[in-house]
Amino acid sequence: MVDDVPESQDREVPRPPRRNGSPPKVLVELGAYVGSSAVAWGQILRDLNQGQAACRVFTVELEPAFASISRDLISLAGLSDVVTVLQGQSGDILRTLKAEHGVDKIDVLFIDHWEKFYLPDLQLVEELGLFRKGSLVLADNTDNPGTPAYLAYVKKGGSGEGGVRYESVSHKTVAREGVPVSAYRRSSNTPWI
Repeated sequence: MVDDVPESQDREVPRPPRRNGSPPKVLVELGAYVGSSAVAWGQILRDLNQGQAACRVFTVELEPAFASISRDLISLAGLSDVVTVLQGQSGDILRTLKAEHGVDKIDVLFIDHWEKFYLPDLQLVEELGLFRKGSLVLADNTDNPGTPAYLAYVKKGGSGEGGVRYESVSHKTVAREGVPVSAYRRSSNTPWI
């Protein structure tokens, strides 16, 4: 329970990656539900970029009713210019990001949908070449029942194919054992993105 944590307790919070000293511009969230985290991500990116550059959050939701609620909440928060709700299956949406939405690279991938899709969707993002050096992958709900295949994959550093490497760390939270944070790297024998 959050109320049990003393206000003065320091908590380490992962920082979004900076591209050449600039804050992240593109965040993809898999699992919008009703849009509350998309609103938070949208405001964070807007604040970090201070209106100096366009930033975009794409949040993916399978269920049409939840996608509609998400759109309403995002509009109510005044973030429709930053956050786009994409309704459909995550793998299908990921395949359209570049062609239909102009996404060249993803700075932050937040995975918070069905656990059985964590690893296949991460590997699809790799296959599509949507990560850049230093992209950040955040995954929630990995502890119980968890995502053992996903965790094993990122903890071992990824597939190693195509130069994909992850450096992973779990950040302790008040309610859970940890939230894994993985940074995308290229192996030393492949050119940096």
